[in-house]
Amino acid sequence: MSSEEKSSDELVDQARRLRNEAHSLLYGKGLLDVVQSAGPTSVIGSYALDQMTWRDLDMSIQLRHKDDLPGFFEIGRSIINKFQVARMTFNNPVLRPDLPYDRGYYWGIHILHAAQTWKVDLWGYGEDDCKKNLENFTRLSERLVDVDRMAVLRIKNEVCRRPEYRHEVTSLDIYEAIARHHIRTVEEFDEWLTRRIAG
Repeated sequence: MSSEEKSSDELVDQARRLRNEAHSLLYGKGLLDVVQSAGPTSVIGSYALDQMTWRDLDMSIQLRHKDDLPGFFEIGRSIINKFQVARMTFNNPVLRPDLPYDRGYYWGIHILHAAQTWKVDLWGYGEDDCKKNLENFTRLSERLVDVDRMAVLRIKNEVCRRPEYRHEVTSLDIYEAIARHHIRTVEEFDEWLTRRIAG
C-alpha cells in the first residue's frame, strides 16, 4: 500500500508498531547491550526521531580509538553469535573515496527478528568523529521539532520504498526538504528533488 492510500492514522499506527518492534530488538532481545558492551553507543535516526516508516535502525558506537578495526570486527562477531544474521556488509570509507561518508567503520546488518528482517546501520568512530556525528544528529533533531510530522511520515513512506532510496536519495534529503523548504507532499518533494538535481 502506498502512502497515498494510507490515512494519517494508519501512518501514525505504522510508526508506532515499527518503533515497538525496534524497541523489542534493542532492549528485549539485547542488541543495544551487545553493542554498548564495546563502548558508548547511541541509537539515532528515525527511531530516535519517532519517524519510522520501515524496519531500519541507525546506531553509532565510540570505539577505543579511531583505528580500532579489530574492536569493530569483534562487535560484528558478537552480533552474529547472538542474533539470526541474514547478511553483514562491511565498509571502510577511509579506503573507499567513492563513498560520500564521514570517517568511520560501517556494518550494514540484516537481522531476522519477530519473523521480519531489520536493517541495522552500525557506525564505529573514534572519540572526535563520534562526538561530531552526535552533534550533527542533535542539530537535525532540533530542526525537526516544529515540522509537520505527517508530512515526514507521508513522504518517507513513499520514498523509502523506491529502488533509489539510500543511494540517490536519503531520509536526510526528506528532512531538509520539509524543514528548510516547507515541502508537504510527495509530489512537491519530487519536484524539489528534480530542481535540486538540475542544479
